[in-house]
Amino acid sequence: VPFYGAIAAGTPIEMIDVDETMPIPGHIYNAYPDSFLLRVSGESMNRCIPNGCIALIDPDAEWVSGKIYAVRVGETDATVKIVNFYKSSVELVPNSYDPRFKKKKYWQRFRAHSRPRRVVLCSFQFRKIGAFFAVESA
Repeated sequence: VPFYGAIAAGTPIEMIDVDETMPIPGHIYNAYPDSFLLRVSGESMNRCIPNGCIALIDPDAEWVSGKIYAVRVGETDATVKIVNFYKSSVELVPNSYDPRFKKKKYWQRFRAHSRPRRVVLCSFQFRKIGAFFAVESA
């Protein structure tokens, strides 16, 4: 599966492409064949997505308010947040133990290349035991 670098869980940051691949279990690939991976960097989603974990992004998932998405904000910045969809805006909601992170509303329409992409799985590795865990996104 393509690994495209990092995405913020905090203030949106510029997306920097990295062209690598990472293996995932076959049953996950079969369920999300067009998916890609991003490393989550930041603390605004730390109740459900720890800093440094790898998120599997499904670009084909339907939009559902209250789910976690990788969202492009503006032309080049992106972040991971819970997204609430409204008629002419979206609300990005953090899920953090840190109360400094607040929800924000953006009045923008998404073009095809910038539409939100659903986070479907998050993974992390414990180096001491070499185990790989995947948890389904909320």
